[in-house]
Amino acid sequence: MTLWSATDAAAATGGTTQGDWDVDGFGIDSRTIRPGQMFVALKAARDGHDFVRAALDAGATAALVDVAWVTAAKIGRASCRERV
Repeated sequence: MTLWSATDAAAATGGTTQGDWDVDGFGIDSRTIRPGQMFVALKAARDGHDFVRAALDAGATAALVDVAWVTAAKIGRASCRERV
């Protein structure tokens, strides 16, 4: 069951997305993310942005990240999407 689409994500966050995708769940721990889920990179005691690559490698369909992280990581939004 689709919980969120790329269109929904862009509308809810005021951000941009790359490609057309749907997710059926969300996760904040790259060790437990599963295919079909969106990884949400939270900034807390640890910065979730440090684990985006691991989440995508584990099968996350998308990642919700701060645009400043995309710039600092020197990867484009297309590169993020191509990883999935």
